Amino acid sequence: ISACLVGSEMCIRDRAYTVTIAEPATMQEALGGDQAHEWKIAMDDEFASLLANQTWTLEKPPPDVRPIPVKWVYKVKRDANGNIERYKARLVVKGYRQQEGIDYQEVFAPVSKYSTLRTVLAVAAAEDMEIHQLDIKTAFLNGELEEDVWCEQAEGYESGKGLACHLRKSLYGLKQAPRAWHLKLKAELENMGFQESCADPGLFIKRSGKPLYLLIYVDDIALVTKDTSELQATKEKIMEAFEARDLGPCSYFLGMDVIRDREAHTIMLAQRRMTTDLLAKYDMTGAKSLSTPLTPAIKLLKNPIVSMRSKHIDVIYHFARERVARKDVAFDYIRTDFMVADSLTKALPAAKFNLCRTEMGVIPHTD
Repeated sequence: ISACLVGSEMCIRDRAYTVTIAEPATMQEALGGDQAHEWKIAMDDEFASLLANQTWTLEKPPPDVRPIPVKWVYKVKRDANGNIERYKARLVVKGYRQQEGIDYQEVFAPVSKYSTLRTVLAVAAAEDMEIHQLDIKTAFLNGELEEDVWCEQAEGYESGKGLACHLRKSLYGLKQAPRAWHLKLKAELENMGFQESCADPGLFIKRSGKPLYLLIYVDDIALVTKDTSELQATKEKIMEAFEARDLGPCSYFLGMDVIRDREAHTIMLAQRRMTTDLLAKYDMTGAKSLSTPLTPAIKLLKNPIVSMRSKHIDVIYHFARERVARKDVAFDYIRTDFMVADSLTKALPAAKFNLCRTEMGVIPHTD
């Protein structure tokens, strides 16, 4: 874990992480366990949202239609510290039963790139911009379907014999659900004056006055701007259009801790909770950490080490070892500060860029 938290462990070392609670796989398991009361409330809330959203009408399906099966999916939602925030139950269509050309057509829906997120956060840190977050509740239920789709009634909430749900809105699990939601959200944002970025369709920008950047990753939205009044107005408009939760200043986004030092104009990203959960899942919480995974790799390149594991190493590394033995090339650990190739793969501050340029022997052009 320490290797994953270099530069940020002082900020999050005292955070408490709760014991993992098993998420039930079936309704019978959910309602028969220790958290039965919490799961039942979560199911009631989800079903109430579906009815309020007029997601379907109960009708007798045509003789040639076989309604798509559905199931309940359960998830424990946690906050940035790993504490249980709420229990979430979601009614999901078994989309793998859908037939292309009959139940769905187009399915592509873009999300913001991680490189865009890092870029926007870097700009926000440098310019001391506000970063807030919204969570759209039951986002996919807002999408409008273009196809005629039927599904079975929700287990535990059946009503009327021989009836099925004739979908009027999108439902989680449908192959076209992400696309339907994205098109709905995009249309709403364009009405608010936002424009889709040419570089990333998951980034929307509003340029009236101080720029406002809006990053979308399915139902998670990050808003970045210096204009606090415009920020608040935009959040209110989005929450009027969709049922959403205002999470305030962003501290946890897409499974990452967002650790900010406004005085130093820095933002760091950490995945302490994910790393802890992953180690616990595979019973490795007592494993010893390494300062860098490159050390054993360099040893393998420099020395003819053979073991039961080394036979599974890609042939390209055996080729590299041969080149090292012939003294055609040499491998060594290079600190991040002196990675010259960084200038070819990412945006850099001026000082680091100039260093890389000099090390490569590139000189500025002069008339």
